[in-house]
Amino acid sequence: MTINNNQLEEQTLKLDKQLKQRKREGRMGLIVIIVIAVLLAYWIRQGLSKGIILREPQGEYQAIFLTNDQIYFGRIVNQNQEEVILSDIYYFTTLRALQYNGEPKTSTDTLNTPSDTFSLIKLGSELHGPKDEMRINRNHILFIEDLKKDSKVITAIKEYKGTKKP
Repeated sequence: MTINNNQLEEQTLKLDKQLKQRKREGRMGLIVIIVIAVLLAYWIRQGLSKGIILREPQGEYQAIFLTNDQIYFGRIVNQNQEEVILSDIYYFTTLRALQYNGEPKTSTDTLNTPSDTFSLIKLGSELHGPKDEMRINRNHILFIEDLKKDSKVITAIKEYKGTKKP
């Protein structure tokens, strides 16, 4: 059996076409895989940053640490990807001793002899009279901690509720 040049060229062209087709299919498959990987990475990144992975609170009260250095204590009553809803809310305020031997302190006295005391304030007693519910944007939350039953904050809340008139 002899193969002439035309048949050899036809076979070669046919094989070249098949090879080019397989390369194209391989490239397309690689491109599809890359696009899927990029989309998946983007989705995971967006999901984590928006708090899609939600965890149920483990304690009676939680501490919510915000990006503006404020800390709120309360009960998480609901949460979703965009916000955390807090009720029975308390926060710290710093009370500086404003007098030193009967005289107002200067800023240098305050820096040299800090005499900060902390007071736990129940939300709702402010001038604008907010309700005892707060919707906190997740973008402003640094982290959330569950408080132990014997924490000083819980003790102070219980003392406040014990002295509060019904």
